[in-house]
Amino acid sequence: MKTFSKDHVQDIYSLSPMQEGMLFHALADTEDTSYQVQIVLPVAGDLDVTVLAKSFELLVQRHDVLRTTFLHEQVKHPMQVVLRERPLMIQVQKPPVESVDFPVKEWAEQLIRKDRERGFDLTKDPLIRLMIIEKGAKEWTLLISFHHILMDGWCADIILDDLVKIYHSLLTRTPDHLPPTQPYSHYMKWLWKQDRDSSLEYWQNELRGYEEIATLPVGSKLRDVSSASGEYDVFLDLAVTQRLTHIARQNQVTLSSVFQAIWGVVLQTYNDRTDVVFGTVVAGRPAELSGVERMVGLFINTLPLRVKRAQELIFQELLQNIHEQTRLAKKHEYVPLSEIQRVTLRAPLFDHLLVFDNSPANQTWRRQWQEDGVHPGEKRVIEHTHYPLSITVMPKADQLMLRLIYRQEHFSSEDIQRIAGHIQTVAELVSLNVSISLDEIEMLTAEEKHHFLAEKNRTNTNYPRHQTVADLFEQQVKEVPKQAALVYGQETLTYEELNQRANRIAHQLQQKGVQPDELIGLFTERSPTMIAGIFGILKAGVAYVPLDPRTPPERLGMILSDAKPKMVLIQREMLEKWREVEGGIEHEEIFQVLVLEDLLAATNPEWNHNPLRTCQPDHLAYVMYTSGSTGKPKGILTQHFNVTRVIKTTNYIEITSDDTILQLSNFAFDGSTFDIFGALLNGAKLVLLDHETLLNMTGLLSQIKEQGVTIFFVTTALFNTLVDHNIESFSGVRKVLFGGERVSLRHVQKALAYMGKGALLHVYGPTESTVYATYHAVDEIDEALGTVPIGVPLANTQVFILNKKNHLQPYGAIGELCISGDGLARGYLNNPELTVEKFVPHPFYPGERMYKTGDLARWLPDGTIEFIGRVDHQVKRRGFRIELGEIEHSLLQQEGIKEAVVIDWKSTTGLDQLCAYFVANHAVDVQELRDQLAKSLPFYMLPSTFHQMASLPLNINGKVDRRALPEPDWEALQNQAYMAPRNETEQQLVQIWQKVLGISRVGLMDNYYQLGGDSIKAIQICARLREQDVMIQVKDLFNQPTIAGLSSFLQGNQAHAAEHSANVDSVDTTPVLLDELGLSLDEMKELEEELKVTIQ
Repeated sequence: MKTFSKDHVQDIYSLSPMQEGMLFHALADTEDTSYQVQIVLPVAGDLDVTVLAKSFELLVQRHDVLRTTFLHEQVKHPMQVVLRERPLMIQVQKPPVESVDFPVKEWAEQLIRKDRERGFDLTKDPLIRLMIIEKGAKEWTLLISFHHILMDGWCADIILDDLVKIYHSLLTRTPDHLPPTQPYSHYMKWLWKQDRDSSLEYWQNELRGYEEIATLPVGSKLRDVSSASGEYDVFLDLAVTQRLTHIARQNQVTLSSVFQAIWGVVLQTYNDRTDVVFGTVVAGRPAELSGVERMVGLFINTLPLRVKRAQELIFQELLQNIHEQTRLAKKHEYVPLSEIQRVTLRAPLFDHLLVFDNSPANQTWRRQWQEDGVHPGEKRVIEHTHYPLSITVMPKADQLMLRLIYRQEHFSSEDIQRIAGHIQTVAELVSLNVSISLDEIEMLTAEEKHHFLAEKNRTNTNYPRHQTVADLFEQQVKEVPKQAALVYGQETLTYEELNQRANRIAHQLQQKGVQPDELIGLFTERSPTMIAGIFGILKAGVAYVPLDPRTPPERLGMILSDAKPKMVLIQREMLEKWREVEGGIEHEEIFQVLVLEDLLAATNPEWNHNPLRTCQPDHLAYVMYTSGSTGKPKGILTQHFNVTRVIKTTNYIEITSDDTILQLSNFAFDGSTFDIFGALLNGAKLVLLDHETLLNMTGLLSQIKEQGVTIFFVTTALFNTLVDHNIESFSGVRKVLFGGERVSLRHVQKALAYMGKGALLHVYGPTESTVYATYHAVDEIDEALGTVPIGVPLANTQVFILNKKNHLQPYGAIGELCISGDGLARGYLNNPELTVEKFVPHPFYPGERMYKTGDLARWLPDGTIEFIGRVDHQVKRRGFRIELGEIEHSLLQQEGIKEAVVIDWKSTTGLDQLCAYFVANHAVDVQELRDQLAKSLPFYMLPSTFHQMASLPLNINGKVDRRALPEPDWEALQNQAYMAPRNETEQQLVQIWQKVLGISRVGLMDNYYQLGGDSIKAIQICARLREQDVMIQVKDLFNQPTIAGLSSFLQGNQAHAAEHSANVDSVDTTPVLLDELGLSLDEMKELEEELKVTIQ
């Protein structure tokens, strides 16, 4: 700490709250020049530089603040010390070269920049300095630099007024007649007398219920640029300025309130919320303090301004509300922001400022100087804050000017120009009609609207909309009858053979009187019979309902009770399983069951020919069921032209008869639409794999290579596993489509590096818009973005990002992703209310419909879309969209459970986990609870962890505070009684488990599932063990979920393990964690079969 003798010190006192904040930021980043203020003043005429330097010296001597230093080390609280004398910092700069060609203007600006870069040391440096830049004969630029901790912008004219009067006094050798100064310490004494508790209570009430910071739209999360500040000025039209001024006078409010209301509307739109807070700066000069208007010091304060609006509020009412709010806050505006945040959100309330520059325009110094022969030009004040953006509204002659000062690592110049344009648009709208409803205010410019409505969604192609799926398949049969259509193990079917099988099924269905839009259930394993069943149903002119035999019987019962299919086609080997399903069907009617093998065995030669049908492209092709928030799955009505649009004459992929497509997707998941119809409606070959091969990474990857697969779609989780396992197996693949979950950049980068540009497509789309709605060609990775965009609309698809008022959101602003076009399903089966809610009249294209996905997204600067998350609490798991509400509903059906909430956590290992929190009237056995849930929920919807609580935490609004729910202690899952490895095998296993599971310690008796293990990680463990010549199957890990058990198994069964090394891996999509160690062998085998479900 620098010390001073008693004679040097004139005064010493604490810092104001605003000064404390600036000191904190200055110490936190010594390179930051945010709070350095520069007054740049060009002058011409007879300036006496020597007199000016002496005048500056006397100015510093006149004002205590200008001789202040700040102490913060080895003191209990930071202090400001006023010195009797302070060394002066005065520089006179002359051009280094006397030449008419010397770039004087650029040289002067460079000096100003270097002065800014120099900054201030708050303890050592004089905190104000003067630079006199001589630019030519009788032409100068004056630069007064000071740290904002000394004084605010209000003081600029006070300082200049005093400086010029002193200059005039010295020049004319007359008294300056300046009044005595009032020291800043008087304000400090006033400040500490205020009733801070009462004021804090005011702010607590004012911000009660505010829960989330309002953000600004930015093009990218981070930018690889310097932390330098940018500046952008824009003028409002003269007519707009005049109208806004008239509105302020007519409503007896300030122009500041007008712009606070305008910005509040803009910010609410950006965040799609009716409750936002932003920062404002108040003058902070208490009227009751004598002489405060001429006092030099830091009085301003940064405060939150909350803008709330109710339904049907008009702008004029919002304006009056803000004015009254500001009036009430006046007596409490001295409270430091840090204390306001402490008693309210306990976090930053805002990340930007709106400032109305109402500093008094004192021009007497200009007139005085002109009398002395010095002619000042336009004063320029350069000041920044640590906030990423500050917007200053300032009068300039007859117009109002917006100055946006921004951090370039947060915003691009395009971002800032768009923000300024939105302010201008709203300002013009409200200036024309102060009674405009807030719901009617659209802030996008006309150019932006045209861009999003016309340019971004110009996707129409001339695809065969007038043909059904069956028509298009028969067309391929006619063109390439002898070409292989389907390969399954050793069996190959040509297009002609597959068509004949489908025809036999179709004719027999038609004989039973089926009609278009009727539903036929299809209960079958993955096989050629499944494909023949699908096409047989479609060729009969009816729609299929896929029924996955691995879905829990109770859930299948709900689907069948809702769909009420006319009949169900079943593989013979599934009949026993079907009897279990029938037991859970609420529907009284007994379904007619037809065995597919019997239909295919029919010998009528006429049935080999294509049947006649009355089905049209707008009739149903299939009904697939997805998770529903009420606990009941919802059936989505997909029509023929919906399917055709994603397969034929599209913009994201071209499939030819030379292609081979691998079907990985479960046929009850609409990813199968791309696999099956993408191949068979384009003359390509479809490769089907049995379940054992699908669940074996080695087998799967070898089939990709052996079958010459050129195209396949895969969920993100399996994509990651395939990339890790053996990327070389992709050597013959020309297109890999992946999507459905959060992207792992590392895996995408690895695939991109190996496959090159043009090979990877990141796809997105809810089932309601038929498979894919958008696509992104992954030709490069924006690491700063932290994800891979979902891209742009598919052909014949339109995509919009809207706020709750159905207004278009601008670039960077988050809104709900909405879809229209030919991919939209007809609606939901037997659910007209939900259909009306989700498939709404199109707000921009009269007569059309639009689907509200409930997904949050934003436009990126490059014109692609970034997926953000869910509006509600839906999440994606292994490509399935899951309503957390459905899981909560199932929890509440369990005996004794009173309250339940399920949230999506990312564990310390990076794995997404569903975690259930519940309140019950008795102690609940977790394993029993999981077993009960498994009867009604598919495996991918089972929570990973369960937490019984005495009560669920509530926020101040009485809602469940999801942020306050305890994060699962992932490490605690391994904190059983620790047993160290005893031999080389156990040590080997421990090291691999620790690496894959991402935890620091694994004991011999630690349970794999309790440690966070799942089947994807099991695959990785098996793969790593195989690299070390340890042959193990995934089911072995399921059966032996401890190091001790697995080690014993390996030592006793090495020969058996080696014999079955071809079936080492298994892929499963459940994140389920098992909580019990003591499962029987039968239970483990049952679990294995449950987990070894087809890739979703």
